[in-house]
Amino acid sequence: MSDSKKSKFNESKWALVTGASSGIGRAFVNLLASKGFNIVLLARNVQRLNEAAKEVHGAYGVQTFVMSCDLGKEGAAKNIVNDLNENEIVITTLVNNAGYGDLNSFMSTSWDSNQKQINAMLCSVTELCYLLGQRMKQQEEGWIINVASLAAFTPNIPGMMYNGIKSYVVNFTEALDLELKQYNVNCLALCPGLTSTNFPKAMDAEALFAQAPKWRWMTPEKVAIEGYRAVKKGRSIHIPGKLNRVLATAYNVIPFSIKNELGRRGLIL
Repeated sequence: MSDSKKSKFNESKWALVTGASSGIGRAFVNLLASKGFNIVLLARNVQRLNEAAKEVHGAYGVQTFVMSCDLGKEGAAKNIVNDLNENEIVITTLVNNAGYGDLNSFMSTSWDSNQKQINAMLCSVTELCYLLGQRMKQQEEGWIINVASLAAFTPNIPGMMYNGIKSYVVNFTEALDLELKQYNVNCLALCPGLTSTNFPKAMDAEALFAQAPKWRWMTPEKVAIEGYRAVKKGRSIHIPGKLNRVLATAYNVIPFSIKNELGRRGLIL
């Protein structure tokens, strides 16, 4: 937490960014701070969060508040909101970015591991939208950005939950936007394709992602900028990058049998 007193926490708008220590999350932290938002940085690695918070405060002069939390654990979202309430921090922008992939198939993975992925990428996303969205609805002001993926539109890989979870995030966010738009709350499903983060290394899939040429990759900063502009315009779904939008359209129109075969062979990049 910055050295500002609690009583000052409501002086300007606050944004909560999950997965804030690196990648797209960190890019959103910097971007929103540059727009004058105070930032709640949430991730698991408290040392990296503190370093990021110090850098952001020094560069942009905004207030920061660090929360170390494992979203894969039961009750994580409620604990987050309780902590925010105790510190009188009112969130007007939520960026649900935290997540990870797992190349292991559903049936070959322990249920505890599957449950953790579901909690982190589906349950916590949904619950944070509900708990923080209530206040946004009451105040008739707010933005919710749920970072999904181009994978929501690509062929499914055998036994991999990632695509299915991201498909849920897209459809849920679109439905939420339809509900909250009348209250001046914009909800966006941001669906990046290949992005230069530590995502491939974290899921031990560097060899797989190395098949994609360098020109296919976007920077986290570019993804964040496109997401910011999209939610500001009131879009409910945005796919950064022209090529990624073409791919999503193509996957939507090709016959199911072909799409299914591409997924079976792992030909999705």
